[in-house]
Amino acid sequence: MALGLLLKDIIVDRAYQGKGVGKHLLKRELQILKRKNVRLVFAEVHYKCASAIPFYYKFGFRISGFQQDYFGVGHDAIILKLEL
Repeated sequence: MALGLLLKDIIVDRAYQGKGVGKHLLKRELQILKRKNVRLVFAEVHYKCASAIPFYYKFGFRISGFQQDYFGVGHDAIILKLEL
């Protein structure tokens, strides 16, 4: 049984943002992970992309921490966690 997974790189081109593409991708991925008995999912968001956090909140993710210089010096990450 998989206990946790790190979700990386869900990116939707600006031309398709707001049209449900990201929602469909994440919803499908979470369904697959549940079937594989993954219990924890983590997502890392660059601090400059903090506007994406409400998107993850709609799926039940919550902020669980921060990581300084995660994406390189001066590029911090906001860590989100979802318990499936």
